[in-house]
Amino acid sequence: MVKTISKEDFLKGNFRYPKSFIELKKSKHFYKRLVERGMFLDFIPSFVRITKDNVYSAKIINDKKICSITLTIKYGDNKNIYISLNPYTGLAKTIWFRRYGKRTIKKDNRQTI
Repeated sequence: MVKTISKEDFLKGNFRYPKSFIELKKSKHFYKRLVERGMFLDFIPSFVRITKDNVYSAKIINDKKICSITLTIKYGDNKNIYISLNPYTGLAKTIWFRRYGKRTIKKDNRQTI
């Protein structure tokens, strides 16, 4: 049975996953998402490593083996890249971006006459 778990549950558990670098193989859906967001492959890593620090969420089978994992990678000053992949084959299923931190609105100091 497949079950989705959060980062907190992942940190508490003793799950099996590859400890070495994983080469990303991008799916058609992955490429489609990049094009929709106006991004290029130059910004996407070719290899990732699963660590307890970069896990966002995971899907597990039989309460032990990870079948899908979403990793968070810092991108720029205020963005994160989220990559959902199969940790054993390296197939990157999808990607999305999210801003974080405080957003400031600059006031327009021009005066109108």
